[in-house]
Amino acid sequence: MRKIFNGLLGLLVLLAFGIYQFGIVGIAQHDYEEKALYVAKYNSETPTPEDEVDTAFWLAERDIRYHLRVNDDTFLAEKLSATANLSYNLSYILNLPAKLIHNVLFDIQLVNDVDQTDLGTLTMATVILFDLVYAIVGFVGALLMLLVGTVVGLVCNPINTFLDIPACIWGLLKTVFYAIYHLFAW
Repeated sequence: MRKIFNGLLGLLVLLAFGIYQFGIVGIAQHDYEEKALYVAKYNSETPTPEDEVDTAFWLAERDIRYHLRVNDDTFLAEKLSATANLSYNLSYILNLPAKLIHNVLFDIQLVNDVDQTDLGTLTMATVILFDLVYAIVGFVGALLMLLVGTVVGLVCNPINTFLDIPACIWGLLKTVFYAIYHLFAW
């Protein structure tokens, strides 16, 4: 029991260290705003709650970083409804293997194409290590936020929680497909 506790404590320390020191799970304001604008423009001219759900799925399916904040003042859990938070975290966890595989393959390909020296190999190893840290911290963050984010989203957005149910169900069905599809093709 003590080993399990120490292991969980170590993961929490890693998560906290990643959040505050490296910005691994930091403020994703630029990414969130860029994707939100892209999704809003793709769907309609005026952003809607469905655009926020689509943005959450976009980030969860494509970005290896776990997005904890929208900007300095707003956590993602506050911005999204409970169903969107639950969907984002589930989608992040389901798509993590494909994102990690493709990031590592890209790092290896980049070194093979550009720089095959010892420095290039060391750089590749460092970048792969950071990809692994991103994945571990993101996985732990997503697991924690499955519960916390859902509760915060329900408190902050009770009406949107129910309005987002159809969009989130459809999004989760798509994300399961993409989680499998992205293992073989990006």
